[in-house]
Amino acid sequence: MTTTRNSFRPWVIGLGLIAFGLATYLLIADTPWDAARETAERIEAGKRARPEADFVTGLWVAAAANLVVVLALLATVKVWLPRLALGPIAAEKGCLSPKTRLSSGFWFGLVALLLVGGFFRYPLASRSLWWDELWGIKFGIVGYYIGEEDQPVEDRYFAEANWRRALWYYTRPTNHPAASFPARISHVIWKSIADPEKPHAFSDFAVRFFNFLSSLGAVAGLALVGAAWGRPAGGLMAAFFLALHPWAIRYGVDLRGYSWVMLWTVAGFLWLAALFRSGKSRWWPWWGFGINQALLVWSFPHAAFVALGFFVAAFFLVFSGWKEKPERWAALGRLLLVNVAAGMLFLQLFAPNVLQMTRWYESVNANHTHHALGTELLRELAVDVVSGQPWRISPDERAQGYADLASLGPWLWPVLVVLGLTALWGAISLCRKNRVALVSVACVVGAGALLLVVFRLTGTFFYTRFAIFLLIPFVLLLGMAFEPAKGNKKWLPALLMILPLVAFFDATWKERSNLRSRPFCPMHEVADRMAAIESESQTPVIFACYGHSREMMPLYAPEVRGAVSLGQLEALASEAKTNGARLFVAYGYPAFNRAEVPDGFTWLDDASRFAEVASWQGIDPDSGFTLLEWRGEKARE
Repeated sequence: MTTTRNSFRPWVIGLGLIAFGLATYLLIADTPWDAARETAERIEAGKRARPEADFVTGLWVAAAANLVVVLALLATVKVWLPRLALGPIAAEKGCLSPKTRLSSGFWFGLVALLLVGGFFRYPLASRSLWWDELWGIKFGIVGYYIGEEDQPVEDRYFAEANWRRALWYYTRPTNHPAASFPARISHVIWKSIADPEKPHAFSDFAVRFFNFLSSLGAVAGLALVGAAWGRPAGGLMAAFFLALHPWAIRYGVDLRGYSWVMLWTVAGFLWLAALFRSGKSRWWPWWGFGINQALLVWSFPHAAFVALGFFVAAFFLVFSGWKEKPERWAALGRLLLVNVAAGMLFLQLFAPNVLQMTRWYESVNANHTHHALGTELLRELAVDVVSGQPWRISPDERAQGYADLASLGPWLWPVLVVLGLTALWGAISLCRKNRVALVSVACVVGAGALLLVVFRLTGTFFYTRFAIFLLIPFVLLLGMAFEPAKGNKKWLPALLMILPLVAFFDATWKERSNLRSRPFCPMHEVADRMAAIESESQTPVIFACYGHSREMMPLYAPEVRGAVSLGQLEALASEAKTNGARLFVAYGYPAFNRAEVPDGFTWLDDASRFAEVASWQGIDPDSGFTLLEWRGEKARE
């Protein structure tokens, strides 16, 4: 194993160009000192600091840090770039299945699964967004109106979003740049085609389009993972479970980073398979693996645990894949290099976000003490992985058509046992035949366990979706159990495979129906009804939204006013009475709002003051909306 001048010259040139680019940026770009000076001037003038100051500081500091890393790589190029003469020999040990030639039936099945996955995802993707998604719409994708609420919309200034804010606006943890940046691309394309009259207009499906595609990409990727492991039937079954899983459907189209976490987790399994299947020493699988690591963490920072799991898996497999010590060190050098490059890419992309995170993290964590990880949240996580729905809801909520796993009654434990044993059998079958696959799955599951331990020890706020990547190894293990053994023509094992299918459908069909028939939160539907009322009304109309969601309703209906107290409702009623206008008030999240802003409901619940116009349900019991009309002169004084 030797390194020649010709072998490392392209690397020296490439790294030199990167160093030159970074140095040039540091010289010509605005500096942190420029940003600090501008911020001080704004504060002195009584204005708030702009997040763009963090953009400048973060990008400059990241470029400086990356320049140091590149120079270090240049200085040590002969150390980390020895020639890797041979590819892994794991296949000779029986660790890997041989390359599988995929039949036309496989591709037909994959296309069918994509159609099924799209069928169950499109209705939810094309309906109204909810609060967290609309935060990204407001600040990073579309924009919002600036001005007083009682001003006519045409007299206000529309602050259009821009590409920088799509990537780096992070004053709250609700704008996920991995979702917002592609969404801005699709929004700009939609806007150029649809040519809407109003600058605030956007399409729910258009902004979710790339998330929709990434969700289907994860389905397709799972089938390919199975094929790469020499188990095409098992891969198709894993894709089948993911295509129909309610948790994957819900967060597959949610306009945040969770869909991308699932996609890059699936891609991580593919890149590991590519690294340790080949008998050659090509660089492209290594770079693909490294870029995937960066994209995974960029999609959602907590996915750093998954990236760590993939790194540990690759590290272990290097030692089992190469016999000779020099070859092992060469492979480890490549592994470290591409992960260092991944860290550099992530740092450059996310440094401005980290700076903003330091300003809100403690306060957000303090406001979510009720979401510290405990036994109840652990149970909810397990239930989400299995069925994508709550563990238990009230009888009234069940009567409204909402699903929970506990409603299975006497069938609950048989369903859980069958699914658990199926996943266990999938793991056993991998253990017997495919070490790379088993190690990959085990390390991702271990990464999930480590994430949970960290959250438990630190008391940091936790939502089950933070660990959504655990769904991928679960459905993979389910799918692997369906791979038929070669030469096995017995009918009994095949017949027994009907049981996990029945169990899966029994555990998930109600929630799938819920996701197909309702929006996340029906704000767009409320806004459409308001527009219809205004167009038909012969008198002036005032619209308001009470409590939580008053900040986001104007993204669909800019004329909507906000109210958070009884006094503000009284003022709106007085204004309507004075101007001879009709007053409509919408409110959503009824349980949350009744707890947070209860005084306004002394009016809103009074049938002598307000009459219900319409109500809509969301996918969660507390995400519905109600639209009321003030009775005007008929209202009780």
